[in-house]
Amino acid sequence: MDYPSVLILGLTGLTFILAGAVSFLWPAKEINDWSGYRTKRSRSSQQLWDFAQVYSAKWIMGIGLFMTLLGGFRWCLPLYRSIEIVELIIVVFIIIVIPILMIIKIENKLKKIA
Repeated sequence: MDYPSVLILGLTGLTFILAGAVSFLWPAKEINDWSGYRTKRSRSSQQLWDFAQVYSAKWIMGIGLFMTLLGGFRWCLPLYRSIEIVELIIVVFIIIVIPILMIIKIENKLKKIA
């Protein structure tokens, strides 16, 4: 494959989908330090913990789908090799920033519930 961004986005997206599906189907039942969506706010009560596990799993699957579709879209879009480094910088930015935005969104939702 001549498009590293397709591979990076595709594999990262599929990993997110798999991790989200596992978290959704088998959420962590009790507050713990090893698995599940673990933040100070989500561990503050069992109600928030239970909600955070399912809500974050849905977000993770959605982000994974977005990344996978973005990789597929990029695969269909021919670009010149000279901008490959710029493309990889954008991909790394997406992989870092989108999960951070997801955490902010989830924490804001937990704050409203608490």
